[in-house]
Amino acid sequence: MAMFLIGCGADSNPSPRGKLEQAEQHGKSLAAAVDKVLKVKMHPISGPLCVASGQVDLPLVDPPSKKELEARRGKGNQYEQRLTEVLLERLAEQKTLDTPYPCPIQVVRFGKDLSLIALSGEVVVDYAIRLRKEFPGERLWVAGYCNDVFGYLPSERVLKEGGYEGGGAMVCFGLHGPFKPGVEKLVVDQVKKLMRQCGAP
Repeated sequence: MAMFLIGCGADSNPSPRGKLEQAEQHGKSLAAAVDKVLKVKMHPISGPLCVASGQVDLPLVDPPSKKELEARRGKGNQYEQRLTEVLLERLAEQKTLDTPYPCPIQVVRFGKDLSLIALSGEVVVDYAIRLRKEFPGERLWVAGYCNDVFGYLPSERVLKEGGYEGGGAMVCFGLHGPFKPGVEKLVVDQVKKLMRQCGAP
């Protein structure tokens, strides 16, 4: 039995790209890589199994006021116009937009054989690199798109860079973002807590 889990590559793009034949070539490259791995001896996974889950609240930048939103009506592209209407409706219902986004995080640990760290959102590569440094000697798979997809989960580096992954894409997900600095530490601290619950050193 095989299972596909996408890792942390939300800020990685294939190159070259943009044409059907290029997408087909990238697909063939991925398939060849899988075939290559399947031909070597696999590392058995046993246990014992431990599962832990939690949530971290990711703070967003200060939201626009009702007056600012009303001034935006009918302006911008279709995504910006739709977000304006969504936020105005939310403000009417909830009376506030200043709420953090609840981000679920999960750890599935098979003894010392493998730990699956399941992060929500489109996770940038910095999380995989950082968590492997945080847990040296552990066999880790850091997966994105788990339990919820609210847009990009940026690292501090990506937040500082700004751009699409740093906050621009949130307009497509109904959030007034970007996130405030400190998001990466909140996520990593929660992962550490869950890994400790499952016996990781």
